[in-house]
Amino acid sequence: MVIWHIPNDLVQYQHGGYLMVRIALYPAITILFSWIYNRTGGSIWPVAIFHASMNSMNPLMGIFPITTAGSIMLVVFAIVVVLYDRMWRVLPKDHPAVVQEATPSISSGIAA
Repeated sequence: MVIWHIPNDLVQYQHGGYLMVRIALYPAITILFSWIYNRTGGSIWPVAIFHASMNSMNPLMGIFPITTAGSIMLVVFAIVVVLYDRMWRVLPKDHPAVVQEATPSISSGIAA
């Protein structure tokens, strides 16, 4: 999921400090994206909106001082999501986070 971000990160953050923070945050962000996708029944739109909201903070970083509060909040939220939803367990098939597979329909009128 994050592989295509790495070349951009290397170019933008050549000094290494913030780059290491971003690489450390990738697992938490991936967990949150996956959780949102699964909890919305496989809809990509909430994930896209969450991603866009994270990107919209980039221009504000020039105005506000860079702190670790946002990074800590992302990690804490990811930990809460994992613990609250018990993400280490296999979900039952009727759980809202499990996307239901469509059953193939047999068209009438086709002879075998």
